[in-house]
Amino acid sequence: MTCFFALGEQTHFNNSEANSETFVITISVEPAEGGTVSGGSSGTYEYGEIITLVATPASGYRFGWWLCNGTVVSKETVWTFTVVEDKTITALFEGDNYNITVSASPSSFGTVSGGGNYAAGEVVSISATPTSAAYAFVGWTLNGEEYPAEHTFEFTVTANANFVAHFDQVGWDFFTITLLSNPPDVCSVVGGGDFLNGYYCTVYAFGCYDGYEYDFVNWLEDGEEVSSQPYFSFVVTRDRVLVANYERYEIDVVSSNPEYGEVQGSGNFAPGIQATVTAIPNSGYELVNWTKNGVIVSTNESYTFITPLESIELVANFEKSILSIETIETSSIKIYPNPTGGELKIVCGKLKVENIEIYDAFGKKVGVTCTNTAETTIDISHLSAGVYFVKIQTETGEVVRKVVKE
Repeated sequence: MTCFFALGEQTHFNNSEANSETFVITISVEPAEGGTVSGGSSGTYEYGEIITLVATPASGYRFGWWLCNGTVVSKETVWTFTVVEDKTITALFEGDNYNITVSASPSSFGTVSGGGNYAAGEVVSISATPTSAAYAFVGWTLNGEEYPAEHTFEFTVTANANFVAHFDQVGWDFFTITLLSNPPDVCSVVGGGDFLNGYYCTVYAFGCYDGYEYDFVNWLEDGEEVSSQPYFSFVVTRDRVLVANYERYEIDVVSSNPEYGEVQGSGNFAPGIQATVTAIPNSGYELVNWTKNGVIVSTNESYTFITPLESIELVANFEKSILSIETIETSSIKIYPNPTGGELKIVCGKLKVENIEIYDAFGKKVGVTCTNTAETTIDISHLSAGVYFVKIQTETGEVVRKVVKE
């Protein structure tokens, strides 16, 4: 008996030591603003101690579940457990979801963003943007009531909300910037639209796509270069049509007769820039004019022009210089009155006149008369006042005389 009693006391002593053990209980809330936990807190607890925890959601949240050491143990707001080991306990809360709708009025005057389904307590940003400079943002209404806020603002979600952004037409002047590309439909240009007078506009010309091999050349307005950069900014003061050009063109310069003179200036050019071609007459010849497609474009030896949106051919037309014609016996040739206000009398004595041509000071032919007589009268009253050259073709040669038209 004595031995049994001693053994019993020893066993009782060991159980007391086990019951005196302590364990660490860690309690947390997620998210921190989702609610609170009462009935216990993080700390050290005795073995076998009973703890009852109560989860209380914050406004806009609801309780989800209890996690113990990473495992769901209950979905009730009240959970009781006995301390037998270290535990990490988390009370998980969920926010209530609310619908935020955003619309524009009138819908064609502006665009809005930021609507959607959000959890309670979430911070949301909504924005209103006019579709062009012809319209302006006026203000918001929330659920039909006026809501003072900027066109872009943030708020915390606490309930369903219907925001309407209101727009109106602008009373100020505005202008339209129209963008085109050459070739069309192959390269992308952006930045055009309606802008208030005095506002900045930035336009962009992007590279070509779909296998087309084009490089950006320049921006053109009314056929003239306004920028050689793919993007540029300017102050809007008028309607403008800008063409992003991706092609260069050939300027082919030819001489009407290489024996009469040579030309310079052919090449590959960007459109809308200033180019100069030059005609160099050979000795005894002079330039009559430059022509494009048969139309006279200049009578100057150096012709400066703005390159077009096409390849062109310019022809320098030369002829024998009227000032280099060999003289004949001219003592018998008389031209009077000189100066004259209208009529010229040409008397050649015994020489028979076959043809008479009149040139202005730039070498442009302004009159032709055919005759077989020794005396001819020519009316030049229709010509402007200035210096003219009269080339007289006779049966024995040519002679040139200078006359003045008053």
